[in-house]
Amino acid sequence: MTLFYRARRCIFLALLIFFSIQVNAAQRSIKRIITLSPHLAEIVDAAGAGHSLIGVSVDSNYPPFVRSLPVVADAYGCDYERIVALKPDLVIAWAGGNSWAEIHQLQTLHLPVHVIAFDHMVDIPQAILRVGQWAGTESAAKRFVSQFDQTFNNLQKRYAQVLPKKVFYQLSLQPLLTVTHRSMVSEVIEKCHGENIFGQAVGVAPQISMEDVIEKNPSVILVSEQAGDTIAIQQFWARYPQIDAVRDHRVVIIHSDLIERYGPRILQGMNEVCSAIASAQD
Repeated sequence: MTLFYRARRCIFLALLIFFSIQVNAAQRSIKRIITLSPHLAEIVDAAGAGHSLIGVSVDSNYPPFVRSLPVVADAYGCDYERIVALKPDLVIAWAGGNSWAEIHQLQTLHLPVHVIAFDHMVDIPQAILRVGQWAGTESAAKRFVSQFDQTFNNLQKRYAQVLPKKVFYQLSLQPLLTVTHRSMVSEVIEKCHGENIFGQAVGVAPQISMEDVIEKNPSVILVSEQAGDTIAIQQFWARYPQIDAVRDHRVVIIHSDLIERYGPRILQGMNEVCSAIASAQD
């Protein structure tokens, strides 16, 4: 789901500085945090402040304890009454998912709001460090980021010799949706030595035709698990044996929360993607 929100990001980036309240952990104690997107809850936990979470958005499911927290936002907006009732010290919003109107309304209610933007993988550890500063958990955040960086470097070394392969990333079966270079999924594919065959298409998650996929003939097909169950995915691609990835049994289902969320588990998703591309070597 998160991929479809990014189309609105440009509007918010220009206004970001006007609608963010900079929080200095040394000046105030941040003990009650609300997040307005699933990956933000993961960011807060990675920063060592998971114990401060008191409210989350719909579809927040990691770490597991957040499933029991009050849901205060979904794709249609925020539950302002519930947010106010929870008395947060900090509300963290996402520039690519929460609208200007939502952020403005939260500030009108005199709630401390900070907006975080994610464009590249490097923004993830930076966000973790920032939250650690706000929540007074800088040491924990720095430890996590150090491990994150080490894991990333290890992945780069492990797959350094992989030859480039054409890759198709499938978001859904019907309509047939994919990702472009504007998605962090595409960045992961590139870091794994894959070439996103629709990287230069227009938008973030465009609809494309099967004829286009056949013409581009990918060596690897990565399918988001949200596209459907395993049998449905297998039946879908079995109709196209002329595609190299299908012929060579290189259709791989990817855990969508790992690769489509801008959170710390993206390196687990990167490992899945790199492994799939590496297995397609001649």
